[in-house]
Amino acid sequence: MLKLMDISLFFLSIYDTIDPDAEFSVCVQFSQYTAKLVDGNFVHVPRRYEEWVVDCRQCTLERLEKDFEANVNWGKCQQVVVCVDMTRRALVRKIRFTDSMDLVHAFFVGKSERSLILFVDVVDYLFCFNH
Repeated sequence: MLKLMDISLFFLSIYDTIDPDAEFSVCVQFSQYTAKLVDGNFVHVPRRYEEWVVDCRQCTLERLEKDFEANVNWGKCQQVVVCVDMTRRALVRKIRFTDSMDLVHAFFVGKSERSLILFVDVVDYLFCFNH
């Protein structure tokens, strides 16, 4: 298992150099799930927490999903669902991302703290044709 420092270095290499004015800390809580592998096996994956730094000007939802794939395995008939923690007056609301514009908005809302808290769930596709 990679240590936090190793993971941070990995993500820094993906994002090349990060402009200090656009630096954001991304904190990700992966919920526990069962990975359904192609060979028919099931693997229980416990909840885990990761944190790394991204450049908010270069970060997209697709790029984040690739980052997730580099650290977490799930089956071909599964997908990730990404939600953001939008805390307002001690009320926590999880808002599901549908595209990169949701991510841009989340960066804008969190600009004063320079951090983003994400919740990631691995869920089954409704229909899956595994060939």
